[in-house]
Amino acid sequence: TNGTAMMAELGDSAMIPETTDENADQMTYAARWLHEKNRDEKYNAICWEPRSDFTPDQPQNGHPDSQVGWHPGFRQHQFQGRKVALVLLKGLKDALQLWEKAISEDGFPLAEKYWHVGETYETIREAFRT
Repeated sequence: TNGTAMMAELGDSAMIPETTDENADQMTYAARWLHEKNRDEKYNAICWEPRSDFTPDQPQNGHPDSQVGWHPGFRQHQFQGRKVALVLLKGLKDALQLWEKAISEDGFPLAEKYWHVGETYETIREAFRT
């Protein structure tokens, strides 16, 4: 696309060191036990939180079904979600800074060329066609 569109993977967890009992306290929470295969660390889910004010009529499972070995668990989903969020927040920050500068230079209201993506969209679309 001649540098007009970003098409990329956000990377995997290979850059995160493996967690051990010795280094767990030094790692951020989101990076701890990311490579864990043990069910206790791979999933963070229970079916029922015991309560003193209510007893269910039927016995509750210890954890939800479908916590199968091939599923990556909540930590991988959390890791992917945080990466996507950081990309979106960076883009939003850059856009707001551009708009702030544009308003200070060109006045209010913000000119359409700063927020309308029509021309950029057509350029990217055409680049994908060729």
